[in-house]
Amino acid sequence: MNWQSARSRLWRLATAEPRPRSMSIWLAIAIGIIALWVVFAPSERVLAGDIRVVYLHVATTWAGMTGIYLAGLLGLALLITQRSQIETWLRSVGWVGLGLFVTGFFLSLVAANTSWGGILWTEPRVIASLHVTAVGFVVQAISVASANRRLKGVLWTLAAGFCAWSLQTAELYFHPEQPISASPSLSIRVAFYGLFVLMLAAGSLAVRLIHVANATAAHNPR
Repeated sequence: MNWQSARSRLWRLATAEPRPRSMSIWLAIAIGIIALWVVFAPSERVLAGDIRVVYLHVATTWAGMTGIYLAGLLGLALLITQRSQIETWLRSVGWVGLGLFVTGFFLSLVAANTSWGGILWTEPRVIASLHVTAVGFVVQAISVASANRRLKGVLWTLAAGFCAWSLQTAELYFHPEQPISASPSLSIRVAFYGLFVLMLAAGSLAVRLIHVANATAAHNPR
């Protein structure tokens, strides 16, 4: 085997699309690492071990918001270019971002129950999260049903803007402002931001998995 053919083979291996099964394995590994990270995360004086639910809630919600904002940028790019590649990535990013945000919302209910002794449905941040969830599912439903790329781009751009506006303007009655990032404990901050990075990594793997699975299904129709 000469150098040219070896380099060509390495290039094909490096640029080859990963298989859904291998992506699923990597995603399972990432979830396992997240679970271990949460188990060994430091506790806190007031909330004790219950702070681990707060870790999960905030990190998952932030990762979901990141996905929604990224979907908004992809929506803007789709509106301008109408490229099919952007449309397929938008679909994957949208589902994962929305899924993480909804998961973070449900975890917030668990955190509220353990921290406040109950779920305060009239709390502004809870209402804002419900509004963002509803808008996200409506946008995804329309995006799945419609073939109009401009419409999809407009909807996701507006949805991301609504998410940012709704969460930023919601008054904080019971929700503390930056409860973890403002903590004087370095170990708590490191635990949280490390978990946030892991959530982003798991979300990226989930996006890639959905994208590869869709591409595989499109190339191998039944």
